[in-house]
Amino acid sequence: MDSLLGLLSEDDKNVIISVAQGVVPVFVRLLDSSSSMEMKEKTVAAISRVSMVDSGKNVLAAEGLLLLNHLFRVLESGSGFAREKACELFEREH
Repeated sequence: MDSLLGLLSEDDKNVIISVAQGVVPVFVRLLDSSSSMEMKEKTVAAISRVSMVDSGKNVLAAEGLLLLNHLFRVLESGSGFAREKACELFEREH
């Protein structure tokens, strides 16, 4: 996950390619299945990065209610970093 985060942070093109390859549903599944708060934090950071690219926003919106539910859980029980990233996601959508 660290390598993927680094790749996503480098360039918007990397985000576009990752989104096209289906990374967003994988992120949602990680939020659902991972018991590691560290993994959830990194996943939320990756989703936040995806939300900064227009094509990523559409794919995130397609995940709909399931993604929102996971983000709300992160807001309720995540660390300060994870909550910050989740809030950024909600802010970008409005």
